Amino acid sequence: MKIQLSSYSLNWPMSFELEKQKLEGLLLPWLAGTIEHVGSTAVKGM
Repeated sequence: MKIQLSSYSLNWPMSFELEKQKLEGLLLPWLAGTIEHVGSTAVKGM
């Protein structure tokens, strides 16, 4: 496994939204709630 540390990217929120849409499309029949973005990559400037 390779771990890479990097500074915050303004692209991360949009990247999450794109992945969220893909997952919701695949999992919609089984989703009981929403898909959320948590962790340090969800916090701007962290």
